[in-house]
Amino acid sequence: MPDRARYSPAPGVRWAVEREGIMVINGAQAVEIGYPEAALWDLVVREVPWPRAVGMLSAIARISDVEAAKLAGDTLHEWAASGLVVPREVGCG
Repeated sequence: MPDRARYSPAPGVRWAVEREGIMVINGAQAVEIGYPEAALWDLVVREVPWPRAVGMLSAIARISDVEAAKLAGDTLHEWAASGLVVPREVGCG
């Protein structure tokens, strides 16, 4: 999503929706993702286009589109660094 890149869960990553967010399992690593970041996870999994994802995240978190874009970019960078998501080339899948 940052720089219009698309992300998907990394191979082997599983997740479950819980009452307070999403539990992401990557091998022995378990990560609890609360809201609004849990909404971002759902948008990534559903491959929602960047402009729409930012708008939806903005509405869910009640923040500006600029803040939502920063939140999404920072969060995706963190998830990628920890191996939860992997970037895909634009136009793939």
